[in-house]
Amino acid sequence: MVFFAVIFLFPNYAFEAYLDEISFDVGSFRNQSVIKVNLLFSRVEDIYLVFYDKKRKEIYVPYKRDRFDERNEALKNAFVPGLPYQLSLTFKGILFQNQLFLENLPEDPEFRRSAIFVFTLLEYRSLVLDALVF
Repeated sequence: MVFFAVIFLFPNYAFEAYLDEISFDVGSFRNQSVIKVNLLFSRVEDIYLVFYDKKRKEIYVPYKRDRFDERNEALKNAFVPGLPYQLSLTFKGILFQNQLFLENLPEDPEFRRSAIFVFTLLEYRSLVLDALVF
């Protein structure tokens, strides 16, 4: 009951103060082992959980290996669209034209505009309880 009240009392823009802005630079991600960021959950797309930062730049987090893998269905259901989460992530690669690049990145100019960063989820924590305690 309280959970539904939180969703209706705090629209997405109310959580903007909790969000971090991610510097999307491949070199900085490769140098860091674990990244802790606050992001909003957006949706589930194929095998990915989609989150976005303060500037609405999306990142993808795979929650299963392929579309037939059923082991992490509970993880998918743990996230509510529009709510902020603190995530611990490691950089996995870059998704471009449905292909995951780990090292050799394409030189295509379209790459910079439409590349999607993919991370592995280590742990997460909901920030909704922080919003209830003013």
